[in-house]
Amino acid sequence: MESNAVKKVMEFDTRVCRLCGKEFQNPKLESYFGISFAGVKDSGMCPDCLIGMSKREAQEEARQYLSSENQNIRACQTMRIREEFYNATLENYVAKTPTQEEALKFARMMSEGKIKNLVLMGSNGVGKTHLGCAVLKKLGGKRYTAYELSALYREAYSPKAKKTELETLEELASLNCLMIDEVGRTKGSEAEVNFMSAIIDELHTRKKSIIILSNKVRRCECKYYQQAKTNCQNCMANLCIERYLDNDALSRLSEKSGKVTIYGEDFRRQ
Repeated sequence: MESNAVKKVMEFDTRVCRLCGKEFQNPKLESYFGISFAGVKDSGMCPDCLIGMSKREAQEEARQYLSSENQNIRACQTMRIREEFYNATLENYVAKTPTQEEALKFARMMSEGKIKNLVLMGSNGVGKTHLGCAVLKKLGGKRYTAYELSALYREAYSPKAKKTELETLEELASLNCLMIDEVGRTKGSEAEVNFMSAIIDELHTRKKSIIILSNKVRRCECKYYQQAKTNCQNCMANLCIERYLDNDALSRLSEKSGKVTIYGEDFRRQ
C-alpha cells in the first residue's frame, strides 16, 4: 500500500512558462519537502525552455572560451611566440630540480616587476622557452631568435632594404620586453656581437626588460675553461655565452637581473 507522502509527491499544479507563455504541469514538491528540485519551481520555465536555456548557456560558455582562446592565440602570434608555447604559463611550469625552481622564482619576480632582466641558460628541454614565453605574455613584447636578429641586421644593408640598421634598432628598443632566444646558435661574428650589444644597450637605457635564453653556459661553468684556464678565443668548444655577448651587454644584463643555468631532464623526451 502506497503512503500518503508518496501520493503527495506525484501531485502537480498548472503554471504558465514565463518565457514561452505556455501552460505546463509543475510537480508540487516544494510544499512537501521544503526544497526545490532541479530548479523547476524557481525557474518559472517549462521543461522545453529549461532545456533550450541550458543549451544556450552551454553555447555561450563555449563561445566565450573560444573567444578567449582566439585572443590568446592572436596575442601570441603578435609576440612571435611559437604555437608550442601558446598555453605556457608560470602556473603550469613543472619545476623538478633546484635550478628549475630558482628559474621559476626569477620568472615570477620579473613578471611582478621586481627585476628587469632574465638570463636563462641550460640544455634543451629544461623549460627555458616555456618560462620566457610565460613572462613575455605578462609583460608584452616580442620574441626573436639570435639568428633572426642577425638576419635583420644583414637585411638592413641589402640593396632592397626597407629599414636601416638604426630604424631596426629603434623598433626593437621600443618594445616593453624583448626576448632573445637561442643565443649561441649563430657564428658569433664581430658584427653580430656588436649589433646584439647595441640592442641590449638601447633597451637598458630606456629601462626596458630583456630576456636572454641560451644553451650555452657562463665561462665560470665551462668545463674546458675550468680545466685549462685558457683564453676563450683558443677554445673550440664554443660553450660559453661570453662568445656571443660582449662585456658591455653582460654588464647591463647583470643589473636588476636573475641569472641561472638550468639543469634537468629534457621535457620533450619524457
